[in-house]
Amino acid sequence: MKTAHLKIRKSMGFFQVVLFLVFILPFVGFAQTVSFAPPVHFSVGNSPRSVTTGDFNGDGNLDLAVPSVYSNDVSILLGNGAGSFGNPTSFGVGLSPVEAVIGDFNKDGSPDLVAVNLFSSNFSILLGDGMGFFGVTDFPLNEGPSSVAVGDFNEDGDLDLAFSHIVVMNQQDISILFGDGSGSFSNPTYFTAGGGSNSIATWDFNGDSYLDLAVANASGTVSILLGTGTGTFGPVTSYPAGVGSDSLTIGDFNMDGRKDLAKSNSSSSNVSVFLGNGNGTFSTALNIAVGVFPRSVDVGDLNGDGKQDLLVVNQISGTVSILLGNGSGSFASPLDFAVGADTVGAALGDFSKDGRPDISVVQLMDHRVSIFLNTTPFAGSGSNITNISTRGFVGTGANVQIGGFIIEGTEPKTVLVRAQGPSLVDFGVSGVLANPTMQLFSGSTMIAQNNNWQNTDPLCLAPAVSCGNSQDIIATGLDPCSAGTTGCTLDSAIYISLPPGAYTAIVSGVGAGTGVGLIGVFDVDSTTGNSKLGNISTRSFVGTGANVQIGGFIVEGTNPKTVLVRAQGPSLVDFGVTGVLANPTMQIFSGSTVIAQNNNWQTTDPLCAAPAISCGNDQDIIATGLDPCTAATTGCTLDSAVHITLPPGAYTAIVSGVNNATGVGLVGVFDVD
Repeated sequence: MKTAHLKIRKSMGFFQVVLFLVFILPFVGFAQTVSFAPPVHFSVGNSPRSVTTGDFNGDGNLDLAVPSVYSNDVSILLGNGAGSFGNPTSFGVGLSPVEAVIGDFNKDGSPDLVAVNLFSSNFSILLGDGMGFFGVTDFPLNEGPSSVAVGDFNEDGDLDLAFSHIVVMNQQDISILFGDGSGSFSNPTYFTAGGGSNSIATWDFNGDSYLDLAVANASGTVSILLGTGTGTFGPVTSYPAGVGSDSLTIGDFNMDGRKDLAKSNSSSSNVSVFLGNGNGTFSTALNIAVGVFPRSVDVGDLNGDGKQDLLVVNQISGTVSILLGNGSGSFASPLDFAVGADTVGAALGDFSKDGRPDISVVQLMDHRVSIFLNTTPFAGSGSNITNISTRGFVGTGANVQIGGFIIEGTEPKTVLVRAQGPSLVDFGVSGVLANPTMQLFSGSTMIAQNNNWQNTDPLCLAPAVSCGNSQDIIATGLDPCSAGTTGCTLDSAIYISLPPGAYTAIVSGVGAGTGVGLIGVFDVDSTTGNSKLGNISTRSFVGTGANVQIGGFIVEGTNPKTVLVRAQGPSLVDFGVTGVLANPTMQIFSGSTVIAQNNNWQTTDPLCAAPAISCGNDQDIIATGLDPCTAATTGCTLDSAVHITLPPGAYTAIVSGVNNATGVGLVGVFDVD
């Protein structure tokens, strides 16, 4: 199945606009605190209608794209990673743009945009240069386009477009245009959904690996069109909902791994929730009253309990309604908060890069976008990634094993960095690295080293706070000889306390030896302090059979944790790496069971099996600021990534090459909540 871009941003978040206050929610089983900093306002064009987030200049910080209906432009506001944004740069498009959605339409690794122009009966493609600037080209379309979904509907590897139309010709309110991979598109092919449609989204709802369409109709129905993989769709199935329609979003509200739908109903002032059966059919709507004239609905874990909630923007009442999910498909009574008149759209993202999702809202008559930075210590922060290890082939020169990790927070953290070779024999591994040696770097400075873990090297340089000896290593219960006994005294380990920052461990063989090795980073004081292991990545040669790249990680605590698991190959060329893995593919395991998989990160695989709570799509990956194309651009669309929420436990990521190809690859696990 190819790329699925949803209409509304799906990154996780939670919201509170009564500033500096903590609310006690009167609902048993739901988190009880939500708080946000005072809003910061940024002027944009005349009457903004919606907002989309993405990293448009490749600096790792989330930016904003805001279409404005009266100035006929899309404003780009570049984020600084601290929750603030620069002055807008505006790009002229057609008349009354109501929506802008991200896609890489010319396959250059930089995010592009498609703008939906309601009154000029066309759409605009904004091709990004990767630095925050765009070139604009307009394409003709039928009357009244209202929304767009992006995906590969004909399975040719190029992104296509599906538009909904509120103004219809001969009841044909859906148009499909096929992309050619250069930023251009075919003439439209038209389909009938509900006879006047306001919103459209795409996913594989029946599990056949082909993208389907969900369409919200002004008549008060939701239509499902199942895709064939050729760019055509089967008969329409419609489900009654509330009256009016402005927004449609996709989530997993009952945590069964099947996608559900939520639709805002502007005329009946409620939201309709449809639970998916996994075969392309849906339950009867659950209708929930919200504020007056709801224009936008979004999904995310708003209270940090690992369950998806709804955020609804109500234009006439000037409020947002928060509906907290219980994980079984139903919701608590709405919590309504004043946000100001004519608020019409919202998007979620971690704008301050503190691990907390923040909120952006657009206000039509004030001509601005407002940012609410999240200050809530939510339940999800009670779990951490504590132990991460990666097995791969250790060569020489550029093909040694390289592990990077980041300590996030405000205090030093004690970690054990371990390199195993000969002891892997006890686990049935053949061709092991006979005698590993390890060096630990801060930047380009070596700060610690070890060859044979029972020998303590005197090197322990700043910024290291302190280094332990073999007795400290034994006290962790994680010394190499506790893992396997064969030749275990030849394994290497470093016990070290480090301040927040980025560090690199390099594992090689004594005497230029080669073979399979395992590098691991273990949080040995995970229950104390205000710092944590934020992410780790390991570069090694990816072979076939037993020599594929295997990354293991542990989620420790009491609450679910959302992580991004990323496998890079071709994009490593941008870092001067030669002999790269041309096309990596990845599977995530719980025990011996595959629970998620991906080949090419912009392609959303339908597999998301228990114990996984939920899996995101490429838009969720972009929202982290860590999608493969933010790291590098060469061939980055061929890299793999899985955005997944997991309960505490042990998990394994296996990276291999498509068609048994081999080469240097990098696997990383990132804590994104």
